Amino acid sequence: APSWGSGVAPFEDQHARVWAKTRDPSERFAPDRPRLKRPAGRAPRSPPGTAIASDAPMSFRDRTDAGRRLARLLTELDGANAVVLALPRGGVPVAVEVADALRCPLDVLIVRKLGAPIQPELAMGAVAEGGARYVDHRIVDEVGCSEAELAAVERREEQELARRVALWRGGRPPLDVFGKTVIVVDDGIATGATLRAA
Repeated sequence: APSWGSGVAPFEDQHARVWAKTRDPSERFAPDRPRLKRPAGRAPRSPPGTAIASDAPMSFRDRTDAGRRLARLLTELDGANAVVLALPRGGVPVAVEVADALRCPLDVLIVRKLGAPIQPELAMGAVAEGGARYVDHRIVDEVGCSEAELAAVERREEQELARRVALWRGGRPPLDVFGKTVIVVDDGIATGATLRAA
C-alpha cells in the first residue's frame, strides 16, 4: 500500500471523486430533520468558540458513531448560523453526522501534514487550502530538521494539497464562512498541527 507521504491511496481518490460529484455544500441542510435535545439534567455546554476537550479516553464503534456523539455535544448550534468543515479523509464521515444532526451546511477543508523527514507520521506543522500554514518550531528543533528540509517538505505537501483540492472540490469554490460559526471536524488529533492550520 502506498504511504501517505508518497501520495494518496487509491480509495481516497475514489472518495474525493464521489464527494466532488455528489456534494453541493450549499444544499447540505436538512430542515425536516428533528432537532437534537439536550439530555435532562445535563449542564449547558461551553459557549461557541471554545474547544471541547476531555482527559478521559473515548472510544467509538466507528466514525459514524463518533459524529453522532459529537453532534450531541453541540446541540446549542442546531439551526444556528454555522458551517461544518470536514478534514478529509477520516473527518468526512464524522462531519456528515454532525452537519446532518445540526442541520448545517457541510464542506471539506483540505489540509496536509508536514511530516518530519525522519518520521513522516510526526507532524512538524501543516498547510491548508487558502494559504494557511502552521509550523511547530519546537518539533522542528527536536527532530533536527533544517530550514532547507522543512522547505522541501512544505513544497511537496503544497503540491499534494493543490492536487487534492482539485480532486475533492471538483472545481467548486469553498463555502463562504464569513460571519459564521465554523465547526472544524477531523477523526482524531495527534499533535494538533492540521487543526491549527485549518
